[in-house]
Amino acid sequence: PRALTLAEIAAIPSLFAAAALRTKTAGFDAVEIHSAHGYLLNQFFSPLLNHRTDEYGGDVHGRIKLHLEVIAAAAFEAAGVDMLDITGGIYGYLRPGHTEPGYYAELSEAIKGVVTIPVILTGGVTEPEQAESLLADGKADLIGVGRAILADSGWALLAEERA
Repeated sequence: PRALTLAEIAAIPSLFAAAALRTKTAGFDAVEIHSAHGYLLNQFFSPLLNHRTDEYGGDVHGRIKLHLEVIAAAAFEAAGVDMLDITGGIYGYLRPGHTEPGYYAELSEAIKGVVTIPVILTGGVTEPEQAESLLADGKADLIGVGRAILADSGWALLAEERA
């Protein structure tokens, strides 16, 4: 990635808003503001990629400045975010030493303890029983299973059958 100019950064929140409006117009009920896996907002958040020295770099507050501008408030929950999806990884980098299903569970559990909105845990869950166990242990309110569903479009039916 290259460092964007301040003028380019200033245009980004309105681009997100326009995309959300198109999504609503198309009939969808929700929009996910994705900030993981190397996408633009993740590039701002990641200290591996963000080496800026202006207000969009440095400590975590600078690195989430664009996120807060995209949702137009001082904190995600206060901004009206309805749900948080806890995941991670960038260019093959995951949590070192964590390969278990729900490898971000301790992070989602900690976040769940300080917000009142639902928390989704995404990462490494491949079997319905793994999802049920993480939910029963209070690690999250919902489980994200993107890759498992991509690998098997019948995953949700399997989960329902096993319930």
